Amino acid sequence: MTEQIARSFSDSGSYSADPAQQRDSLRSECHKLIEVIARRPGCLKLLMGAVYALEVFADYKRDRSIRKPPGP
Repeated sequence: MTEQIARSFSDSGSYSADPAQQRDSLRSECHKLIEVIARRPGCLKLLMGAVYALEVFADYKRDRSIRKPPGP
């Protein structure tokens, strides 16, 4: 499945010209990947790693906005 994602990205340079459609496509791919991971033996450790990575990404923007340099 990750090969399919990489192929669809590299073929066109992006998923689509529409950012909303691109976001929805990426979200759908992430959900599919989580389902694939959940079906594997020993999936708890893998899922915990996925949750950790997603939390890091989710906190990225929040942390950036908190650490903005003071304005004039």
